[in-house]
Amino acid sequence: MKYNYQDEQFYLELGERLISRRKYTLRYSQEKLIGQLINNTEGRIGRNSLSNAENGNFSKLTLKQFLCMCDVLECKAGHLLGEYTESSDDYHYICNKTKLTEAAVDKLCSWGNSEVPFFEQFARFYSAFICDFAMTGVLGASMGQYYKIKKSGVPEDSEFLNNDEALKFYKTQIADAIYDFVTRFFENEFNEENQEQGEGKK
Repeated sequence: MKYNYQDEQFYLELGERLISRRKYTLRYSQEKLIGQLINNTEGRIGRNSLSNAENGNFSKLTLKQFLCMCDVLECKAGHLLGEYTESSDDYHYICNKTKLTEAAVDKLCSWGNSEVPFFEQFARFYSAFICDFAMTGVLGASMGQYYKIKKSGVPEDSEFLNNDEALKFYKTQIADAIYDFVTRFFENEFNEENQEQGEGKK
């Protein structure tokens, strides 16, 4: 891709992408970004230099500072320079932070962008699943114990008589937690749907 370094609009758009990556993708304040850059001598920049860059003035920014900023923002220079409108690094960032596979992220994105009600409901289901701290707490604890026993067996002071009894108990805990969540989710969905229908009749 060829860049028009004489075009003021090029730098304004570069600054906008910088703000978007910092503020909306990573949710970094300017102070936090500057603080991250302090650890790299060649990448250090001041508040004024960062503000100027975000406003499209990169005259005080060295190439090394720009590349260090890309590292801290967890994206390639090509993304900020506008080589592609959607950063492929966003997938890498999401997968790295959540441990989801790219296939899973692709699937979630396709559900979120779908106009089919079933897929929209699936997207809401998984959002609620992830954010249900009561359920994920029980699920995480039970799964942790299950895998620990599966790997090393029950400890000598365990209340369980043997491995099979312990594994059966935690499998039931896991199944019950998921069942309770699914029940609550669909009850909420139906209640919201009935409420919307009731408001529509008024």
